[in-house]
Amino acid sequence: MRISIRAILIVTLAIALILGVLIELNRRLENYVLNPYRLQSTGDILIEYMDEHNRWPSDWDELQRFVESNGNYLFGVRTFRELRENISVEFDFDPATINLSVENEVDEPQLRVVVATDGGYHGSTHDPNTTIFRYLVRKQERKD
Repeated sequence: MRISIRAILIVTLAIALILGVLIELNRRLENYVLNPYRLQSTGDILIEYMDEHNRWPSDWDELQRFVESNGNYLFGVRTFRELRENISVEFDFDPATINLSVENEVDEPQLRVVVATDGGYHGSTHDPNTTIFRYLVRKQERKD
């Protein structure tokens, strides 16, 4: 029995296509499972950062230095790089520019400053944007 080069190429391409699809499915499933933890960790770190520095961080590098210097634990996250690759933070956000009226927050918070790169924004147990908003409200109430 002779196997043609054409048949070998077709089988090789089919295997490569199947592997590519499986790798992409694995990546999507991993993000589906882990992004809520990544979002929540990012939100928690941002609040801790604001608590200590009394301002919003300017970039990922600044936030990473804060985490490394404080030994903050990243719940459900293996590395800080994982956050950077899968979570988008609006670093040009200025907390002073939003209306912190609690009546403003109905079902959806007015903030969307922490979002997964796949579009998700809910953490594993809570939405980090809502948590950040409520933190800013409490902080403002303490000032008054």
